[in-house]
Amino acid sequence: MTVTNSQSSTNVNEVADGIYRINTPVVIEGAGGF
Repeated sequence: MTVTNSQSSTNVNEVADGIYRINTPVVIEGAGGF
């Protein structure tokens, strides 16, 4: 199951039975990514 919020680009993925990964991309100025 994947749910994407078009405003925040948040994704929700079920990685195992009843275990979910929530991903929200965040831009941190000057951090160069992580």
